[in-house]
Amino acid sequence: FAGSAPAIEDGSAHFQTTTYTGNNSSNEVNQSGNSTFQPDMVWLKDRASSAHGTIIDAVRGSNKGIYPSLTAAEYTESNLSFDADGFSMTSAGSAATINVSSNTYVGWQWLAGNATSTPSGGSVSSTVSVNQTAGFSIVSWTGTGANATIAHGLGAAPKFIIIKNRSSSQNWPVYFESIGNDKSLLLDTTGSPAAGLFQDTTPTSTVFSVDGSNNVNKSSENMIAYCWAEIPGFSKFGAFSSGSSGDPFVECGFTPALIFLKRTSAADSWYVQDIARDPNNPAYRYLQWNDNAVEASNSSVYIDIISNGFVCDLGGIVTSSDDMIFGAWAENPFAGTTPATAR
Repeated sequence: FAGSAPAIEDGSAHFQTTTYTGNNSSNEVNQSGNSTFQPDMVWLKDRASSAHGTIIDAVRGSNKGIYPSLTAAEYTESNLSFDADGFSMTSAGSAATINVSSNTYVGWQWLAGNATSTPSGGSVSSTVSVNQTAGFSIVSWTGTGANATIAHGLGAAPKFIIIKNRSSSQNWPVYFESIGNDKSLLLDTTGSPAAGLFQDTTPTSTVFSVDGSNNVNKSSENMIAYCWAEIPGFSKFGAFSSGSSGDPFVECGFTPALIFLKRTSAADSWYVQDIARDPNNPAYRYLQWNDNAVEASNSSVYIDIISNGFVCDLGGIVTSSDDMIFGAWAENPFAGTTPATAR
């Protein structure tokens, strides 16, 4: 798409990372990007204490949370509401620690559809909130205990899908295009790719496939999936080698606002870095999606975020020629009327 305007010229209209400080009371967290939106999903993590992060979305309701680093079922969180330009809290948090006084937090926010619909095409009925422009949908359905196809509403094949059984204690299976339709990862563990749960079938522009396993489609239990398709100039999902020497460059076509990395050739964490916690290069403050650990900073583990992607020095995390997967969402595109500049 170089030389022409991408579909999204302002990434902040669809995704933002916001940092805030807890106050144990009424707390309004406002977005600070060029644009604002009412988020349909917020992923919150306490940076200052060993507390598990939480995901809250508009399909399940702002009073329901799930811990991405635990197998636990969905819990009640009556403390958060979605606003036109972010989210608000009224106390420290009824279950998760999302607003403890003086603790620092990060909130990753995505725009879906601000409404729900029931798409056609799946073998079971699903409810979705979908943002086709930004390639993001939240999908809810009731498990059948058998092979099934689930309509996601994206109109494009998702490359990255996270699934959670809301009703019982189960792992978080992950579909990632680069590792294949016959394998899966687990968001809540450090594990390498294992046997797939997706019927060895690549998602289509209409549906993704699941088998009857308890963690993706247990009979009569409630499921949730977060699905991302790749949008040129806004999101990128892929794989690379850490290399035998030098610092690998990963081309995205935009300035990333959020990057996650996961080693797949050996067991390792889901590392996540963003420009809100590290507004200047190098970005070296990282959290781990699979862990409750506090934010870490390591001068041997850093990312240089540049106008069209990132360069990473992963010494201390990986060894030479390790296989990695990554995902990134944009701050600015590398084309159009408002091109990015290096940080």
